[in-house]
Amino acid sequence: MLLAARAQGFLSAREQLYAILETLLGVALWTGVAVATGGLVFVFAFVLPLLVANAIVMSFILTNHTLSPLTEVNDPLLNSLSVTTPRFVEWLTLGFGYHVEHHLFPAMSARHAPEVCALLRGHYPGRYQSMPLLRATLALHSSARIYKDATTLVDPSSGREWPVPRANETLVRHEADAPVVVLALRPAPPLPSRSSPSVPPHSARP
Repeated sequence: MLLAARAQGFLSAREQLYAILETLLGVALWTGVAVATGGLVFVFAFVLPLLVANAIVMSFILTNHTLSPLTEVNDPLLNSLSVTTPRFVEWLTLGFGYHVEHHLFPAMSARHAPEVCALLRGHYPGRYQSMPLLRATLALHSSARIYKDATTLVDPSSGREWPVPRANETLVRHEADAPVVVLALRPAPPLPSRSSPSVPPHSARP
């Protein structure tokens, strides 16, 4: 991948060298830890915690980004999703689930996200999208991950299609055995804030 990144122009020669050295340093460090602790200890001290942490992080990233419709004009209330968890999980994950809030105010500390969430629920109750993490994860595993169009997911191998499983669906119609979500779009009124930082365009890929 490092060679491909250089070939595609994503890295300069110096950046590629730094990336290779950093990779080799990481491999050497964890190889040294594995040798020093022994294989079994290393599995429980590093490999298993890494797998668990990666599964938790990706469950947030994928549900935040791939369960919402795509939009030509960036609208975090429509194209991103916040997920809710028990209070202790929210504390352990540093409020990672408040993703709509993050897209609206990317420089904001997550400690203020619950207050922003309350404002959004009050001002945009029909547009703010949120669901429990478990429900969002089940929706993730029961649909495809590739966008055929803005509101339809498709499995390339089987051709089967799913509607984007939005938290707030305005209308659903059926067409050729594949339900498609029809969205009632309208310009979003400005948020109750004196200044709103710029938000990077939403992408179909996390």
